[in-house]
Amino acid sequence: MNILHASRALPKDGESCSGDAVFARVGDGASLFVVIDVLGHGPNAHRVAQRALQLLEQLPIETGATAAIDALHQGLHGTRGAVATAFSLHHNDGELCGVGNIAFRLLGFRCSFVSNPGILGMQSPRRLGTRFRLGSGQGVILHSDGISQRFDLERIPAQRPAALCEYLLSHHRHSHDDASVLIVLAEDSMRGLS
Repeated sequence: MNILHASRALPKDGESCSGDAVFARVGDGASLFVVIDVLGHGPNAHRVAQRALQLLEQLPIETGATAAIDALHQGLHGTRGAVATAFSLHHNDGELCGVGNIAFRLLGFRCSFVSNPGILGMQSPRRLGTRFRLGSGQGVILHSDGISQRFDLERIPAQRPAALCEYLLSHHRHSHDDASVLIVLAEDSMRGLS
């Protein structure tokens, strides 16, 4: 199974940098993806987002979603805080874990996932992840509150992850807020081969 992914983060209008960030690392048999939305905007929020990315970069690729969120919670202590949702894959076994209001959509399957309340680095109760199996043609969309949740996936023409990121940002972005989106899609590794 191939993992296709695309992401993008934009600052709110009038700012030169964003407090939203996306982490993506794909390896053989393991992947880790995280969408982060730091409280506030501008250079101070951007610095915290960069710190979060550095923390995630230090984790082994096999790190699960819950462990990644726990590492962010510890590593962001003393900052303005952030919300984030992580998505990890170990072969076909997926895990979602989040704190705060990062929105998610599932593509081609259903599972029960509720993000935990709180703010990473400040207050956050015990974090619980949700596990599931990911098959070919299935995927996940994660986005910050800088993108409206009022889009109907059924009305959006089937697109590759990069094109879908651009569509969501151009049609559903709130210009008064930082915005980030991540799309991950599993594809049959034999697709197109004869």
